[in-house]
Amino acid sequence: MKDNINKDIAEEVEKTMALLDTRVEIEADSWFYTRLRAKLSEKDVSSNTPFSVLLKPALLLVFLLINIAALFYVFNRSEGVSAQRKIAEEYSLTLNSYELLDLNLQQGE
Repeated sequence: MKDNINKDIAEEVEKTMALLDTRVEIEADSWFYTRLRAKLSEKDVSSNTPFSVLLKPALLLVFLLINIAALFYVFNRSEGVSAQRKIAEEYSLTLNSYELLDLNLQQGE
């Protein structure tokens, strides 16, 4: 039984190897690379339209403004110390009274 399985596997391997030996070489058209280069250069030129040149910095500016607004919101909340205590408790950290006082002073500025 085992010999039959090994024989079947060997036959399949031989068939696969024979298929690899009979591959056909396909040649590209002589103008293929010229046309390909022309299409790629057209795409490079079309990607620099005035709309896309203005859109990228505008999206970056919007993204930065959203991040700055989120930072101000997080750091200017009135419950900053209690939120920090919750985080400290969750991660088993210790905040001594000096650190809490420092955090209160920073929020008051």
